[in-house]
Amino acid sequence: MAACVSLTEYVERLEHALVKIIQQPGADQNQPGGAQMSKAEIAELERIADEPVGPKGKAQGAETLIYKEINVLQEGDDAAKYQESEDWKDFAGPIKALLVGKRAQIVEPVKKPNSNAYEFKPVLEDGVPVVRPLTEKDINTIGPACLVNITEV
Repeated sequence: MAACVSLTEYVERLEHALVKIIQQPGADQNQPGGAQMSKAEIAELERIADEPVGPKGKAQGAETLIYKEINVLQEGDDAAKYQESEDWKDFAGPIKALLVGKRAQIVEPVKKPNSNAYEFKPVLEDGVPVVRPLTEKDINTIGPACLVNITEV
């Protein structure tokens, strides 16, 4: 998932996704026999729509990207598998496959006092938030804290 896209790229990606759907035979879902979008296709369109846009759009925090991918997995075609799991190992592979190399603001999970939940503090370098491509190590550090926050709710 891209951390930041231009308005032009956003429109192009959305148009591409919509053209792909429209070109399917029976794509009008309101007609009998119309094509149905899979949960994964719907989740992908929602993910694209949620990306920050604009030429000066800020990079999203790594935790935001990870939360979105956890939600996609929990609402996708294999939802039952992911909704029942509280083990980061179940989520790590698919999330890393999507997010390694994506630009994001790097954050550090910090356990909240008197709670199992985490908050995320931006990693700063010379007083400036660090924005760079995500690594597997970043995802393995931030991801488990995101999952704890979701399962603690």
